Amino acid sequence: MARNTNGRGGSERTKKIEQAAFELRRQGASFAIICHTLDLPYRRAMVLGRAYDEHVGHPPAEPKRRASQISLPGYTVRDGTRSGKGTTPKTSDRGKARISSQNQVTLPVAALATARLKAGDPLWVQVEGDGKILLVRDHDPLLDFIGAIPGLSAATDLEHLRDEWDQ
Repeated sequence: MARNTNGRGGSERTKKIEQAAFELRRQGASFAIICHTLDLPYRRAMVLGRAYDEHVGHPPAEPKRRASQISLPGYTVRDGTRSGKGTTPKTSDRGKARISSQNQVTLPVAALATARLKAGDPLWVQVEGDGKILLVRDHDPLLDFIGAIPGLSAATDLEHLRDEWDQ
């Protein structure tokens, strides 16, 4: 079962890792779970996972992407969602953000979607008090009036005005 994928005889540690990867894959673990649990490069986890799939003739019938769905004695099964935890973030943590050492903040996708903000939107930063900052979309009020007065452009004859500048 523990086949060395590079064709040479493997060390005891290599065989143990291969057996662990095969057991994880047998339980339906994704390549990411194999990678994070066994502390392997993702490419190596893919090779081992595919070797198991080839050995049994098919990929897992019910793939699992959460560490909490899999157990492996002697290992802490991790899925990479939270360092050292092996589980997805708690619901109460999903709205949290942290300021990096370079004063950057990654905003939660759900919060951006709810506020109808997207990457590249200009924002004003307003300090609301101690520990409270408000981000407000930069909005040009003149944009509200574009096209609001029908016939204005025909009455002003912009082409005629532009021709006057050239004279």
